[in-house]
Amino acid sequence: LIMAFNPVATLLGAALFLHEPLTRHRVVGILLALTGVAIVLGHGHPLDLFAGQVGVGEVALFGCAMAWATYTLLGKRILRGLTPLAATTYAALTGTAILAVAAAVTGDLIVPQASFKGWVALGFLGVFGTAIAFVWFYEGVKAIGPARTAVFINLVPVAAVTLGVLLLGEPLELSMLTGGALVIAGVFIINRPAEPSPAATATA
Repeated sequence: LIMAFNPVATLLGAALFLHEPLTRHRVVGILLALTGVAIVLGHGHPLDLFAGQVGVGEVALFGCAMAWATYTLLGKRILRGLTPLAATTYAALTGTAILAVAAAVTGDLIVPQASFKGWVALGFLGVFGTAIAFVWFYEGVKAIGPARTAVFINLVPVAAVTLGVLLLGEPLELSMLTGGALVIAGVFIINRPAEPSPAATATA
């Protein structure tokens, strides 16, 4: 749920720093998608998600959401001079260097011992879950802007629930269908074509 705050932060950041219009239907769409995520994660009782205490983990996740929103907003400017593939490559190299320094300082710079399946999973994560996904994400940022792109992140829990039901045989709850429908509706509302203003119509 904390990560689902990312589209809200991106929308506000785009309005403040990139001067993108903060339209009513965008706000409604993001709030609708956020509500859907809360329903899915709360199994029909979204308020239960706020019952626990806020600890270091929650603060770290909030910082993660803010960092991802910043990455998305910076992408709008970076992509003026770079392709999505080049921008993703530079970001990955920079991140690798930073993580290598952190790992060296903490003494965690070791080669992991993993099974064959583990290495296949790591390869899948690197190629599909990171490289291709990040390039496509920046393609979206370049094509439709940060605010409209970021809201698609709220489809992640919907996709996870769907795959859990299809591949792992997990039970399908009514709350999952309801929340998923709200998320999809929110994404649709935000990304629907803007209606021309009366003045523009009259001029045409």
